[in-house]
Amino acid sequence: MRRSFALFSLTLLSLAFVCVGVVRAADPTPAPNPGVAKKVDWEHMSFDERKKLMKTSVYPQLKKAFQAADPKRFQTFTCATCHGEGAKDGKFKMPNPALPKLPVDHAGMTALEQKKPEIFKFMETVVKPKVAELVGLPEWSPQNPKGFGCYGCHTMDKGK
Repeated sequence: MRRSFALFSLTLLSLAFVCVGVVRAADPTPAPNPGVAKKVDWEHMSFDERKKLMKTSVYPQLKKAFQAADPKRFQTFTCATCHGEGAKDGKFKMPNPALPKLPVDHAGMTALEQKKPEIFKFMETVVKPKVAELVGLPEWSPQNPKGFGCYGCHTMDKGK
């Protein structure tokens, strides 16, 4: 009995796969692949296209990440958190001079990392790679200075 039930179940499962395959074969539209993200071409996007991407993808994911990192500090996370007050009317400048200014040299960055290790690590390992991924840019590195990095959002503190 057990063996015949297992055989019957296997037959039904096989039939289901065959039916799905027949339906798929007749459908000329390829099935969407949820594992493949649409390529983003930030450099060639219009302001409205960028705004839509920011609202639908970048903002929700960064809000979740920032609030997970520091729920109290980032309890209120809006577009203005990164873009400043000009985010309300679309008149903002990036990098945003209202964000903390960052050192321009390696020694200054190392000192900042030692002074504020938690936020430095969060920005380096979560924010930078996530934003780069979401806007379709490579991450900044010394070998790839045109990639997305800290100075995409923060201005340089040239006085230090």
